[in-house]
Amino acid sequence: RLLVGIAWPLVAVLAFLRFRHRHIGLEASHGLELVVLLAATLYAFILPFKGTISLLDMVVLATIFGFYIWRIARLPAEKPHLVGPPRLIGGLAPHYRRTVTFAMALIAAVAILLVAKPFAKALVATGVNLGIDEFLLVQWLAPLASEAPEFVVVALFAWRGAATQALGTLVSSKINQWTLLVGMLPLIYSIALGGLDPLPLDSRQRGEVLLTAAQSLFAVALLLDLRLSLIGAAALFSLFTIQMVLPEIRTTITITYLALAVVALLISRRHLLNAFRWIRAT
Repeated sequence: RLLVGIAWPLVAVLAFLRFRHRHIGLEASHGLELVVLLAATLYAFILPFKGTISLLDMVVLATIFGFYIWRIARLPAEKPHLVGPPRLIGGLAPHYRRTVTFAMALIAAVAILLVAKPFAKALVATGVNLGIDEFLLVQWLAPLASEAPEFVVVALFAWRGAATQALGTLVSSKINQWTLLVGMLPLIYSIALGGLDPLPLDSRQRGEVLLTAAQSLFAVALLLDLRLSLIGAAALFSLFTIQMVLPEIRTTITITYLALAVVALLISRRHLLNAFRWIRAT
């Protein structure tokens, strides 16, 4: 919810402050991403009602992501605009470039493996010492830390006049979170448990998943005309802020998201059909 509730509106605000753009336009190719995100979002609504995330859910979500990657791979590639270290690496001979890229990915993976467990334990211990609810601490602080680099990148994109690329990056990130990230949970749970049991969701977690799915549905509905206006960005930010500050009314916010999503879908139903036509064209 952080990306949709803060990063999406941030891109719109920066585009307005720097260039006075009242909306961010997306390219027609983003129709594919919106339909894939819509499919993942609709499937996510099933999870809180059945109360578990199983390996079957992993297969379905991974299939959605696989379809997305397959379609993206068929699109014509654009020459990237590289600056700074990426430009230096991109200027290397192919075998050197691949070696450097692989080495950087390997170092990053090792660093994550070394830091993740101590970070998680320290985070929970800090919450206990400070009297902060463990659920809320893990829910907000850990994602904020992990998403901080993406916030910085898309903010720079928007400030340099590449708001379309910034928003497209965020939509792609949301697809990754709703498919691979959620889908990996039952797999890791089964490995840790030593069995093939599904990951159970308690009542609080079911409410959180439902709220996130409702927010995602509203966000997709806003983008069906391939643009995000300042009004839409303000709605996303306002609803996100309210549910964060007043968690006791999250059920009401969930219903509000769903009601607004239905209205937006009805208004943009023609654009939704166009998005499906674009998928067939690719």
